[in-house]
Amino acid sequence: SDENGGGQCQNWRVSGCWFGVDPVTKQVVYMADGITVATPGIAITSYRTRNASAPDNTTFSFPGTIGVPAGSANPRADFNVFITGAGCELEGLGYRIAGNFYGVLPDGMTNVDFSVVNDGLQSAEDFIEIGRNASNVTIGTDGDGVNDADEGNVFGAWAMPGNSQISLYSDPRTNVVVAGNYFGVAIDGVTTFSNACTLLDGLGGVATARIGSDFDGVSDALEANLIYNNNPFTTIYPNPTDLFNLEPQLLILSAGGRVSFRGNVTVNNATIPFDYANGIPSGQLGNRVDAFTNYAAPFMNVNSPNGIIPNLATTNIFPHLTGTFAPGLAPYTTVVLDVYELDPQGWANGQLFLLPELTDMATYTNGFPQGKRYLGSFTVPNTGSFDITLPAYAGIVTVTANYSADAAGTHNGRVHTSNFSNPGYVAPGAIASVGLTNVVPDVLVWYSGPANSVTNGPIYNPADQVPNLANWEPNVSVLGDSTFLVEANTFANDGSSSFQNNVVTLQPAAGGPAKISYAFSTDAGVPFKGQINLSRQNGNPGRVAGDKRLGAVNYITAAESSLGQLTEFQSDSRWNNNPIYTSDRRYVASQLFSLNTTTLTPTPLAKAWDFVYGPFVTAEVPLSAQEVSRTGGTVAGLDNGNFVVVIHDKTGYSDPAGNVTTFAIVTPSGSIVKTNTLVDPRDIWDNVAAYKGGFVVRCHDTLYFYNNAGDLQGSTPQASSGLTFGTGRNDASRVASDIRSYYVYLAGRTPEVSENNPGEAVWVAIWDSRTRAFVTAAQVSDGSPANERNNRVNLAVDALDRFCVAYANKADIVNFPAASWQVAARVMAFDGAKITYLTHSFYPFVNSDPTGVATVLTEKPSVAMTTSKICIAANGIVNNLNHPADGGNTAAQTTFYTVISHPAPVSSTPPTITATKSGNNLILSWAASAGSFTLQSSAVVTGGWANVVPQPPIVPVGGQNTMSVVIGSGNTFFRLSN
Repeated sequence: SDENGGGQCQNWRVSGCWFGVDPVTKQVVYMADGITVATPGIAITSYRTRNASAPDNTTFSFPGTIGVPAGSANPRADFNVFITGAGCELEGLGYRIAGNFYGVLPDGMTNVDFSVVNDGLQSAEDFIEIGRNASNVTIGTDGDGVNDADEGNVFGAWAMPGNSQISLYSDPRTNVVVAGNYFGVAIDGVTTFSNACTLLDGLGGVATARIGSDFDGVSDALEANLIYNNNPFTTIYPNPTDLFNLEPQLLILSAGGRVSFRGNVTVNNATIPFDYANGIPSGQLGNRVDAFTNYAAPFMNVNSPNGIIPNLATTNIFPHLTGTFAPGLAPYTTVVLDVYELDPQGWANGQLFLLPELTDMATYTNGFPQGKRYLGSFTVPNTGSFDITLPAYAGIVTVTANYSADAAGTHNGRVHTSNFSNPGYVAPGAIASVGLTNVVPDVLVWYSGPANSVTNGPIYNPADQVPNLANWEPNVSVLGDSTFLVEANTFANDGSSSFQNNVVTLQPAAGGPAKISYAFSTDAGVPFKGQINLSRQNGNPGRVAGDKRLGAVNYITAAESSLGQLTEFQSDSRWNNNPIYTSDRRYVASQLFSLNTTTLTPTPLAKAWDFVYGPFVTAEVPLSAQEVSRTGGTVAGLDNGNFVVVIHDKTGYSDPAGNVTTFAIVTPSGSIVKTNTLVDPRDIWDNVAAYKGGFVVRCHDTLYFYNNAGDLQGSTPQASSGLTFGTGRNDASRVASDIRSYYVYLAGRTPEVSENNPGEAVWVAIWDSRTRAFVTAAQVSDGSPANERNNRVNLAVDALDRFCVAYANKADIVNFPAASWQVAARVMAFDGAKITYLTHSFYPFVNSDPTGVATVLTEKPSVAMTTSKICIAANGIVNNLNHPADGGNTAAQTTFYTVISHPAPVSSTPPTITATKSGNNLILSWAASAGSFTLQSSAVVTGGWANVVPQPPIVPVGGQNTMSVVIGSGNTFFRLSN
């Protein structure tokens, strides 16, 4: 209808139309000049008719629907596309505008630049303009549970500050709903458009509006708007401190109006929902702070000492979040706090404006707080303070207080939303915060001077402890599913506490007392407790690796040593093949053991030896005079029961560079399977992992994949992940896998620059060892890049591809600048395609201290896990008696470990196998939760088992893993082996 007496329509609808878009090419329609759009500047108009004799409510064409009608049988066919500079200009009330694309092509991804389309002949107008009442309007999702995902509109944008995307004029403007829309972002919710516009102009003194969700339990998440603004920021605001170039107000609000603003995704906007910061000094005309106070006054006590905007405490430990708010005024006394993860863009960019309302120009400069992710809602007493339990850890958060005259959860309830609080940091909590328990609370492994021996447990007299030397960080592995193996450097028992030795603590995975065993036994089979290193007493940490197969009993140790020069290890001539083992030289020696897992008694299976170069016959003197080889490498148990020994090789034998990575493979009896084999002419730090059928060695920036025989299968650059992990020797990141998994995991800081560099989050990346192809990646750390620091990273994987990443963390250097490193951990899962989170980040040790009050320090973690337990070892300064509140009072670099529960425990009992005949095939099946196994066969059940070649594929079917093998004549027995 027009303004000149045309007739009126009621219940009209415009659906499925494309304005200014060619239906074939799906591109903008142009006139002959190639620029000017051929369609009208306004696609749909519905004005009042000037008829003085008729009542106002009969002079409008309303209600009307533009786009998807309620209950549509085919909502994706009902949406309209508007490439017209303005979508619609309407007058009246009761309009429904749903599912349309405004300024966006039909792909939902391409924004049209109206400064080009209109060629200066017609300025771009508001996408939607409604006046002469504008009440009972729904723009987007109606939240009735029907088609809600298809009812949100997608609003393109243009960088024209001062324009608005939706304009409502003339009171009363009541019961306005704007929900489920995309503003300044494409339909994928990721791709942003150039945008610097007001979302809604305006809402007057009697207006009521809901922008976002009402959280009534129906389509709550779908009702959230995605609101991205001021992008690209540096182009739109080259000089943010110019007060004539302020960010646009997101909403134009007047005192007396009421707006509910809940659940939305808001990125890079100004202060929300009321923009009170415009740089005008207090008391001058137009000061928004005064207007802000008047706007809030009908709903809350603006004279409260807590202020108009909620405040968060500076000390928050997950899952608790505490703070204050202005109490609500009757009837707005139902107070619901909405918690969001802070949008870092809005906060950082807002600080650049240096608005006097947000800074004192000396001690603080605040930005524009808003929420990029909604975390949860919490009804709290109307007392002005709160202590809530968060459902998710997000590091740095912001909250709004919602004052309601109705009960929480009321559909379209009467709600007024406060502005977003300044951010508060939430440090990770202890293991109870993520629902886990300490199966074995922190166990100290320390050397007692009076006892002249290494021991474990509390230190009742601190004077008894002999402090560790530098570099003595622990190493941890697991034997089958029965025993965690915790290696620690310690002192020899010569009474001087001056010389190095190495021990392995044997800790039952199920809990209970542990035993300490020495890492090496003499040729006579006696544990060796004397000095093992003749040239450097704070040599690199020792290593240990268990055979991870269920029921396994074998493990291997490794350490920098001079064993070949000690008489206790010279019962034969095995050290005589080359001149390494002379003088005070040190090198990597290893020894193999079998463990009685009931009595925790180890028995040597072979004499200690350098399995890499001991068999190497040469008269050439090693390139390095003392430091011949180092445990920058490590050891790993393969899935066939053998072990690989990888060293940081400085001999010059494998490569004249003399600073390289070399390995050998050995059987449990000490027989050499593969002699010294060069991996890469660069060094290494503990980046070796065994997977199903082989092992991986990571050197600097490359992953090398080998089979169990030590044959190179291929390599891939770690950069194929798209992440910038470190490319040095990589002692800040690690690889891991499990012998029942084909996947290789790499966890570390990225981008890796420095442990004190902001913005270095911890990530994990995954490759498929069968193809060497990168699969996926995910962020591990979930704190704020601006507040958080991360350091040494380590990880372990279980038989079902669940994995635990541990890393040194400073949770909040802004509020707790004196806090020391704390080991944090997070457990995640991989299903072959995607990564899911089983926990948020947490502090696994009883001794944790994110604020620095207790002066506890934990760092340099090492991790091992079964399908039901996780062991994390570290070193640092902790409380002698496991009372961290009393302060850290052990000596520096004390070794300790804990065993914690698994967030998704699965029994590692071997699965029950069923076999059925299908034609000439035998179908074997077992519970998929038990993991993958290798099929073996034998002609007799009593022995001679060998892997079936080729190995039939494992096919998951209805929660069962199945294998199909062709059977022939005669008896053949089959079994599954891991």
